[in-house]
Amino acid sequence: MSDQNVNIKPLSVLIADDSHLDRKQILRCIKKSEKLSQFDCDQVKSAAETISKLYEKEYDCLLLDYNLPDGSAIDVITKIRTETKFLPIVVITGFNNQKVTIEVMKAGASDYLSKENVNSYSLERIVTNAIEKSQLKLNAYKNKQKALQNSKLASLGIMAGGIAHEINNPLAILAGQAEVYKILKSRDLITEEKVDGLFDQIEKTVKRMAHIVDGLKSFCSDLRNEEVSLVSTNEIIEKVYTFTAAKLESQKIPFEIINSCDSRVSCNSTQVAQVILNLINNSIDAISEQEKPWIRLEVSQFKNKVIISVIDSGPKIPKQVQDNLFTPFFSTKGVDKGTGLGLSISKGVLGTFGGSLEFDAQFKNTRFTVSLLAEEVVKQGRAA
Repeated sequence: MSDQNVNIKPLSVLIADDSHLDRKQILRCIKKSEKLSQFDCDQVKSAAETISKLYEKEYDCLLLDYNLPDGSAIDVITKIRTETKFLPIVVITGFNNQKVTIEVMKAGASDYLSKENVNSYSLERIVTNAIEKSQLKLNAYKNKQKALQNSKLASLGIMAGGIAHEINNPLAILAGQAEVYKILKSRDLITEEKVDGLFDQIEKTVKRMAHIVDGLKSFCSDLRNEEVSLVSTNEIIEKVYTFTAAKLESQKIPFEIINSCDSRVSCNSTQVAQVILNLINNSIDAISEQEKPWIRLEVSQFKNKVIISVIDSGPKIPKQVQDNLFTPFFSTKGVDKGTGLGLSISKGVLGTFGGSLEFDAQFKNTRFTVSLLAEEVVKQGRAA
């Protein structure tokens, strides 16, 4: 395909200013600029029109007057930033002072330009820089989301073997009960009491399978849910245990849970469960060859935080490895066992709702801690 046949969509800019003369001056500067002259330009005169226009059409940059008749630039930015996270916004104002600059930048503006300094050169420089920075942020966000999705898929892969084992066990029980029934029937030994006993065992087994399947359905549906809510730590630990019990049993690794509290924490419970699953899986890989391996999960509360610790029988991690534990793509595993994304992604995920992931360098064994905000802290924050 030749270049002449490629239809490249021109970039577009929205100019929001209640002054006709100021809008005319901005348009004149855009037309004079070599880089901006091909931009499609739309104009609005109020905050309400600005917000409405941004919902109607996707723009590559917003040139926003600081003072509009029905609201300030800060009002507009506050309302649109959740929906237009990466839109470059340049605030243009007659106020040429540092306080205003700090205010608009804190609100989420990409840059700032005083009206007395508006010319084709300054406008070109600020707009192109704002667009380039926004594109870099967008690319970084997309890469992070892609890495996070890979991490989620890896968690599902880890669970798959455990779930298969968990379901195969009750299926074997059902098959066994059916065989017992056949034997009893062939020997004419069927009694109402024995039938009731068989059915009770079958009912318990079916409920166990349903519980496993419901847990998997919940986990998979929550992969698409980024909402944060108050949840019980017991609920999180139960979810983790459901998906790790079989693997730990097959590896013959003793697993102990010490839960000294059942607090409600502010988080996305599935994402926290994923982080803990990743830590436990790392422990299994690290200690599976030991003569007497073990893993312990401890839950406690210290002041305003709930601490979930994953501890294993491994020795202290060497200092040179500690320094790189949370570096993306760093891994001490073989190429077939891990990408090194786990810990760095886990740390970032927990940070989105005020949590943290740390390695305890002082502990005699290998110990990672997940810290989450307790319910009381969240309530105080809302009251404030």
